[in-house]
Amino acid sequence: MSTAKENQPRGIRAVARVAGVSIGTVSNVLNRPERVGPETLRRVHAAMRSTGFVANRGAASLRKGRNTTIGLIVPDIKNLLFAEVAHGAMEMADRHGYVIMLATSQGGTDRQLRYVENFEGQRVAGLLVTPVRSAMPVVKHARERGIPVVVIDDGAPRNTCSVAVDDEYGAQLALNHLFAGTDRPVAVVNGPQRIGQFARRRAGARDAATAAGRELVEVTVDDVTVFDGAAAADRLLAAHGAIDVFCTSDLLAIGVALSYRSAGLQLGQDVQLIGYDDIDLVAESHLSLSTVRRPKAELGSAAVELVLREVSHDANHHHENRVLTPSLVLRSSTR
Repeated sequence: MSTAKENQPRGIRAVARVAGVSIGTVSNVLNRPERVGPETLRRVHAAMRSTGFVANRGAASLRKGRNTTIGLIVPDIKNLLFAEVAHGAMEMADRHGYVIMLATSQGGTDRQLRYVENFEGQRVAGLLVTPVRSAMPVVKHARERGIPVVVIDDGAPRNTCSVAVDDEYGAQLALNHLFAGTDRPVAVVNGPQRIGQFARRRAGARDAATAAGRELVEVTVDDVTVFDGAAAADRLLAAHGAIDVFCTSDLLAIGVALSYRSAGLQLGQDVQLIGYDDIDLVAESHLSLSTVRRPKAELGSAAVELVLREVSHDANHHHENRVLTPSLVLRSSTR
């Protein structure tokens, strides 16, 4: 008569022996990684690689009712900001034995809701979403389907986990820095106000101007691209001449920088320019743009952490709303 230990798959026994842990710990790494400490996870994953062990994810999914996949819906993967958020989410998910399934809503509410239904069919463990406009429809849609959900970078409905950045404070950092360098009016080139992040950045910029008793020139664009930034700069040059600019997106700031350079203006000398996000493209660019750094990868990793807490604690879970703090990165485009 065989024992329970003898009936365990040989691969799992080998992994346990190499990692110096019990078979039950290996099982937890495969099926309930949130219950295992980071160092033990690292050792078990290393043992899996050295023994050539391959987990039967399909069988595990059938046993658990859900699999080790987390859905992530972002508005536009072409925007490098969301690519960096996704990278942070993938790193944290991998650390806990999960994978990220990425979808992009392209700014469409209906498509966003369809992805929730698709993820339900995939029996995802949880859902992370940067919503289009209000978070309420997509959160309600996920909840009706029993999917734990975390809202990224926007206001979350009651009793919903979320992680966001204090964008009002970030805009205030940018404006206060520009005000300190000149007594001229300052322009704000802002993204679509239907998107919460841009609405908050506009509010922060206005608060900073009011507190400083300074004039603010505002231009709002319909989309957040380099082309839109350049078009906004052309409008500012025609109406106001050389004017210092705060852009609520780095992509807009790149467009302004290119337009200003075409007009023969020297950034940091003739005009000041500061962006927002500190995407890799700006950090590595010869334009040397000052910007407000948002902790982008941390947004993704914190969202994964929150959704896994909800998955593991079920009814005892307490919803948390985290707010991350941005910082100012000064380069040669400002004095």
